Amino acid sequence: MDQLIHQMSIFFPALIASFTPVIIALLDRFVLRSPFPPLLWPTIILSGVGGFIIAISQIDSESMSEQDRTISPTDNLIGCSLQFISAIFSAFARILMKRTEHVLTPTHIVQTNNISNCLCPFIYTIITNPSSWKAFRYLLVTP
Repeated sequence: MDQLIHQMSIFFPALIASFTPVIIALLDRFVLRSPFPPLLWPTIILSGVGGFIIAISQIDSESMSEQDRTISPTDNLIGCSLQFISAIFSAFARILMKRTEHVLTPTHIVQTNNISNCLCPFIYTIITNPSSWKAFRYLLVTP
């Protein structure tokens, strides 16, 4: 049973990561009404086969570390869910770039991305762990 859980903990993240281009193509089709890419189905098949090969190559139960054995199925589910959400957000970001292609300049898109990448984690850490920002007051002290 442990070996099966270990296989799934390797297979699903690899599968989600390899299916990110497929997720982008599907969202592009349904949001922007673009035609499907001509090689979508071979891509889906090859992505599945690639994820399966990655999982099969990692089956050796003796090579499982102690940390791999202690990861619970709930932790695996949370990790896979976060990776899937990340793939969805990545797909929406690409669709947003396509949608604003003639509205914003490439510089504006990059700057919006940079601000989002700084502002969102800043707000998150201010809300969840405000005491961690106390360390930055020592940057103002000269040695």
